[in-house]
Amino acid sequence: MIIPIILLVIVILSAVLSIYFSQSKPRNGIWFGVSLPKKALKDKRLGQLQSQYRRTYYIFAACILIAALPLLLLANLPLLTYLYLLFWTAGALYAPAILFRRYHYLATRLKHEKEWFGESKREISIEPEIQRLAAMKPISSYWFLLPALISCALLLVAAVGSEGPLRLAGLASLIMTGVMFLLYRIFSKGKSQPEGGSGPSSALHNAARRYWSVMWVALAIFEAINAFIAYAVLRDGLSVDFSIWVGGILMVSLIPLAVIIAVHNKIRGLEYRYAHTDGKRYFNDDDEYWRYGMVYYNPDDQALLVPKRVGIGSTVNMASQRGKLFFYGSVPLIAAILLPVMLMLAHNDAVSPSLVINENRTVSIVNTKYSYTFSLDDMLDVTLEEQLPSGFRSNGIATSVYARGNFSLNELGDSKLYVFKKSPPFIVIKLPDLHVIFNEEEAAATTELYERLAALKKLPSE
Repeated sequence: MIIPIILLVIVILSAVLSIYFSQSKPRNGIWFGVSLPKKALKDKRLGQLQSQYRRTYYIFAACILIAALPLLLLANLPLLTYLYLLFWTAGALYAPAILFRRYHYLATRLKHEKEWFGESKREISIEPEIQRLAAMKPISSYWFLLPALISCALLLVAAVGSEGPLRLAGLASLIMTGVMFLLYRIFSKGKSQPEGGSGPSSALHNAARRYWSVMWVALAIFEAINAFIAYAVLRDGLSVDFSIWVGGILMVSLIPLAVIIAVHNKIRGLEYRYAHTDGKRYFNDDDEYWRYGMVYYNPDDQALLVPKRVGIGSTVNMASQRGKLFFYGSVPLIAAILLPVMLMLAHNDAVSPSLVINENRTVSIVNTKYSYTFSLDDMLDVTLEEQLPSGFRSNGIATSVYARGNFSLNELGDSKLYVFKKSPPFIVIKLPDLHVIFNEEEAAATTELYERLAALKKLPSE
């Protein structure tokens, strides 16, 4: 498993670096995602940006490689490896984009200072938008009464209808609401700036306070509702399914994280667009349609796909309905692919298959998606082997630790495997049309089970 992980890390990192290092020099009049005339390409300040840009991405490459090292240590823990690789990949894709935004912003600012515009230069009015932002105020703190009431209701329900740690569910929810309220106060502190009082800076200040306040209230409500759901699940005894725990952990951690990142990006986007203007207008050209030099947003263009400025291929027009549907529709599709895989790995890591000998002389392998039952009378042979035959997976799951499901083995043909790869010996059961290979994680338990099977096996007639 280590070699595929190393190859995957190399492929992802190579692809990312090739995309962003291509922006370290002008191409077709585009530099740092900014369109520039030929006379600007030799400017010394752009040359300085180029040097800084390259150093930044060299440092990024070193850091992201160091961040990949724990994958080598987690190779025997499939679920943790999968989760860490998922987060590492997200970081490898997201972090360089954030770095690129800074240099795109600096190049754009320099372009405006030098007035490096082509024939498409036009004046863009922003006064109505600035006035709208300046009028924003933080959402009322009274909204926190809603999650507080939900938490108090849970506190009462848990105190009456449960025992042990579950009694603390309501209290934990109430404490979390208090934490969110404290964060709300921190991010909303300071007086609102009067409309038009200090130009775009006051408008951005008011807008930031509004967005952060709404976010903390929304997260408080989300956490309170989630606590109620978690309590209901645990009270009904469903906690034995480890995949439910994983799904819950992902929901209460990834969703708030995604919301925080989205709000942060929203505020940074406003700062990028308005912070260095006079609050009434600014000049731009076709760069107006490229947010951060990477995201195409042109409501006057009905095209779904346009050539990328950064990287190769095409990108969607996020201002069109089809573009939004194409982009945001891919999010649940990706989640629908990744989440079942994580839940399956969680289940396989937490629950091992069991071989049960029934009273009616049948053997059942349970606690696995690939359960199987056969008769003791159908066993042609049963042996205890120290080596696991090599082969290929046809329908199952195989990690560096275990293999479960349907396999085609070089020496035995069609087989069903339920084994811990690094925990010999292995019980090999020969049936008329396939082989079943099973073992426990402890060698002594495997040997004991083999002796029971051998004793019960019906010897073939002479």
